[in-house]
Amino acid sequence: MSNKNTKNKFTIVFFIIGFILTNSFMVSMNDATVNYDNVEIYKLKKEFISHKVNTKTNLKYKIIHGSTSSKDINQDFEQKLLKFGYKKNIYYPEKLNEINRTLNSFENGAAQFNTSCLPTYRDIIIYKKNNEITKILKICTSCFKNEVITKNEKTELLLFIADYELLEKMFEK
Repeated sequence: MSNKNTKNKFTIVFFIIGFILTNSFMVSMNDATVNYDNVEIYKLKKEFISHKVNTKTNLKYKIIHGSTSSKDINQDFEQKLLKFGYKKNIYYPEKLNEINRTLNSFENGAAQFNTSCLPTYRDIIIYKKNNEITKILKICTSCFKNEVITKNEKTELLLFIADYELLEKMFEK
């Protein structure tokens, strides 16, 4: 009986150590591919909805509700965010690291669904390397939509509804 208990304990310890080593390896792999040294999070404070604007050319509309391209991202992008009603959120380093780890744990790809509502990207995360924007992540936690924009491509984070709910709580101050 004691030999069986020892064997079970060894198996449990083996799986725990394997799990820890696998997660450490995956985190280091994610960190190796990360191309940023600073992360900033902006939150929309003033809503903007107008159906009278040209949705293809109006930058304010494209950032808040539409599809943003890499051509829209330049040095004064953050000033435009402030002008359009966003506010830069300041988080404690521990919370910012937690948000960052969570966002980096998701895979990029193309979602298999479309939403029927007008997304409102209330949360925008800006990744920078040497004060240059390398990636922007726009998230709408209401309709479960997001955009990942880099200089070379545009994708989405592959998230479940529970992931959006988790992120919404994390973005609260």
